[in-house]
Amino acid sequence: MAPSSALPIGASRVISEMQPVLVDPTQSGSGLLNSVLALLPPKDEKQLDDTAILESDVVVDYIHSTAIDIKAKQMTVLSPAPGALQGRIAIMGTLEWQE
Repeated sequence: MAPSSALPIGASRVISEMQPVLVDPTQSGSGLLNSVLALLPPKDEKQLDDTAILESDVVVDYIHSTAIDIKAKQMTVLSPAPGALQGRIAIMGTLEWQE
């Protein structure tokens, strides 16, 4: 990606450096297994667009995915805090733990 200084005068970047991508755990190589995920605070999903998710600076908790069962639609996670995770938005970066 070209730096902003290389753009024409008055032009702004249309594509940002970070692009949110919906991860499908059923696809091989999704990278979800053994990943560290950051959980955002619960909000109305209708108000959250891609930009709002990427600009969110408040992370409530981190979880680590240890197993994924596609047939049962379940994911086993390690979390330092108790509570339901259903419906929560999680952000996955490139940090991955290998055994």
